[in-house]
Amino acid sequence: MKFWKATALLLGMLMLCSLWAQSGKSEQPSAETDQGGIVLLVNSQSGIWEQLSAKELKKIYLGKMTFRNGVRIILTSREERELRETFFQEYTGKSDKSFTSYWKQKVFSEGGEVPKRIVGIEELISYITEHEGAIGFAWQAEVPEVPAGLKVILPK
Repeated sequence: MKFWKATALLLGMLMLCSLWAQSGKSEQPSAETDQGGIVLLVNSQSGIWEQLSAKELKKIYLGKMTFRNGVRIILTSREERELRETFFQEYTGKSDKSFTSYWKQKVFSEGGEVPKRIVGIEELISYITEHEGAIGFAWQAEVPEVPAGLKVILPK
């Protein structure tokens, strides 16, 4: 009899943990907001960004993929906290704070460069169009028209 009570208690606890975990997911930022989804901005001249999977994007932003088709990848980030938090959570599985800590540790132990922090969309567009391997992110609403030298992509 004790076995069945213990089993029932364990199953009940597992169900509560499962419900608790699911309720926390709604608090996670989503790539969809009132500003539209997040889009990736890349240099259109290089041709290295024809397709990009979410898995590749994660490797890129965690510094595990630094070249693509022989071109050095240049990471950028944005000053806007909500955008960073949403992007990093969605595509790297890390909060903004843990992403920053990850890069500090990575630079200290392995070398490399932290993603270049860029203030506004105009500066981001200018930087990406001037640097062949540059990649960045923005709210979709920030890029209603795609200027020359820039390509907007979504990870698949």
